[in-house]
Amino acid sequence: MSGAQSYIVRLLRKVETKLNEQNHTSEASKVGTIIQKLAQAEDLRSALSTLYTVERFDRFALRLMWLQDAVERSEGSLESGVMDFHASGLADLAIEAFEAEHSTSQDPVSPVFAPDGIDELYVGLHKFGRVLEELKVRAFQDGSFGGIQEGQLYGILNELASLKEQAIHARKVEVAQFSEACEEFIHYALDNNLVNDVRIINLLDNANITLQTVFEAGVEDNDSLQSTIELLKRPKDLLDR
Repeated sequence: MSGAQSYIVRLLRKVETKLNEQNHTSEASKVGTIIQKLAQAEDLRSALSTLYTVERFDRFALRLMWLQDAVERSEGSLESGVMDFHASGLADLAIEAFEAEHSTSQDPVSPVFAPDGIDELYVGLHKFGRVLEELKVRAFQDGSFGGIQEGQLYGILNELASLKEQAIHARKVEVAQFSEACEEFIHYALDNNLVNDVRIINLLDNANITLQTVFEAGVEDNDSLQSTIELLKRPKDLLDR
């Protein structure tokens, strides 16, 4: 079992325990079934993709996909406090999914959708991280840097625009500020034809790691994120050397 798979299984056991403690026994039983399937899966990402297709558990699965990427970036270790934070969020998603199943309300806004939009933001962060990873893979083919494809940078700009909207909806001001600063940085790189400068990828990668780490920990107004935002807003100082 990989480090990410082990982490996800341990996390879900915490979720199962929390649900039982809150007398949500049916939800805990469902999570227990998910634990068994994920623990036995040969390919965790494929198993989570299958879970995504289960009605009402798409958001639950997306959260786990995002966490899998986060654990793999952190080489399999996240602080226990962060695990507790995510266990609480996943427990809430499981409860909301079952409430949606049994609700007879005709309200067009299903209770499975959190009113603060936080889970849409998780999806946006996941997608942003994935497109950056694809950028790195294509730029470093055969182990050496071969330049950045402009089309990929425009794709990242599209993801940042979506991420900014999701952050505003979720009232995560610091993530919206990050999106704007990152857009400015990429526009500067494009306007100055810096697609063959490896520092562009390195700076974007480091900025993304800071963003994801801060968001995973649930920290507001983190100094490291604010410092990253300020750096991205001064691309000339970073690159004209």
